[in-house]
Amino acid sequence: MNPEFLPDPNSIIITRKIRIFIDVPENNKEKGIEFFNKLKSWQTLVFKASNLVSSHLFIQAQAKELIYLQEDVKFRLTNRKLDEKGMLNTSFFNSTYKLISQKFKKELPSAIITCLNHNIFSTFSKEKAQYSNGERSLRSYKSTIPVPFTSESLYDLKYNRGSRNFTFTLFKSQEYQIPLRTFLGRDLSNNKFILEKCLTNEYKLCNSSYLIKENKIYLLLTIKIPPQKHDLNYDTTAYVSLSFLAPIIVKINDKSFNIGDTESFLYKRLAIQQGLKRRQQLMKFNNGGKGREKKTLAIKQFRQKEKQFIDNFTHKLSYDLVNFCISNKIGKLELKEVNQNIEEAYNYPIVIRNWSFGSLLDKIEYKCKMKGIILTRN
Repeated sequence: MNPEFLPDPNSIIITRKIRIFIDVPENNKEKGIEFFNKLKSWQTLVFKASNLVSSHLFIQAQAKELIYLQEDVKFRLTNRKLDEKGMLNTSFFNSTYKLISQKFKKELPSAIITCLNHNIFSTFSKEKAQYSNGERSLRSYKSTIPVPFTSESLYDLKYNRGSRNFTFTLFKSQEYQIPLRTFLGRDLSNNKFILEKCLTNEYKLCNSSYLIKENKIYLLLTIKIPPQKHDLNYDTTAYVSLSFLAPIIVKINDKSFNIGDTESFLYKRLAIQQGLKRRQQLMKFNNGGKGREKKTLAIKQFRQKEKQFIDNFTHKLSYDLVNFCISNKIGKLELKEVNQNIEEAYNYPIVIRNWSFGSLLDKIEYKCKMKGIILTRN
């Protein structure tokens, strides 16, 4: 297997979503449309290939369950050259690569085929046990699936001081080559700093992907970065608990500190939910003949607002917690899982539906790893 696919315990892998445009002169719009159509066609082919690979892997994995086959038909999913009972002419992992390579080789770059096969195979391997137990159905991939490519496919990365953006070329082969440029905007995510680190090789580019959604192109850039070093005392442990009365409670020795404000969180989220409810009630007065999607557009917008607010709020909480640890030189965090007692459930029934502890836990874990803080869970 490619060493880049193997995880490195001493590094952190992050993914940044960056808006990109096709980098062609304004007087050559036809060429830009051609490049866009090529990117769009690759996404369609990746969508078809993903479901094809997933189906073949499922059939191969369930071969032993086909009890209605003759005994001499049932073989092992191994290479026959290595095992006389093998039913494949290659390895299990390589079987699906050969499938999509033969079917889409003239239409898809080999870098996309390689990454796609690895991604689908890894996902299937993680969910294989659930398929066998009937706990979940086979994953179905949508037409908006990101198109993966190897890190070597993104080359000639440069910073354009005039536009304050970066330019690069996707794929070296003249047949598939597409020039692109970034659009960083206000750059609240500090993507310019990260790309500059990639130029100086302080950060390493990994296998990434691009996504076309609503005719907009996004680069899902995956970077491997070293953990940041801070002056932390690893003999000091802070005990963190998630509460329904306060978002985060930190205990150091005999002192307790609250991080975040539950009331403002609930007030804002409930206000969005009430706005959504009002929109749903007013929908009955809409005139007919304009289509369902247009009528329900406002509802989709309100639901998206709620998701964005939750995401921003949990990011802020995890950020404040990690900064609190750094400022107090705390090297270890012990996180206690949230357990609501009967009294809290009776006094705060609405909080259960409105909290998002799972997302908060993931963000705390990610930021602790980035800052070099040891996190354990109870």
